Amino acid sequence: MEPDPSEAPPAFRCLQDPRGGVGLCFQRVPEAKIVKNRVHVDVVVADLEHVTDFVLALGGSVRGASPDFDEGGWRWRTVADPEGNEFCLVPERSEAPSDD
Repeated sequence: MEPDPSEAPPAFRCLQDPRGGVGLCFQRVPEAKIVKNRVHVDVVVADLEHVTDFVLALGGSVRGASPDFDEGGWRWRTVADPEGNEFCLVPERSEAPSDD
């Protein structure tokens, strides 16, 4: 089925491997591209706290005073690698929200 070009694409979309592999999420952001192409990866994780601890143990950090977000039925936590590149950890869920 072809997407309807008159409809706005969803703000958040996750693709998950049905065999249990890594999931990948994409999120629309309001900021325009400034200099280089910017990719902000969202990683689906089974245990948010465990993976956050793992990121910290590897020299990463949790970003912002309130790093946890909940929008449109999706939850995520913003973290960064040791060089400051941000990415989000998205807890697994059993079903995707509607695009209402």
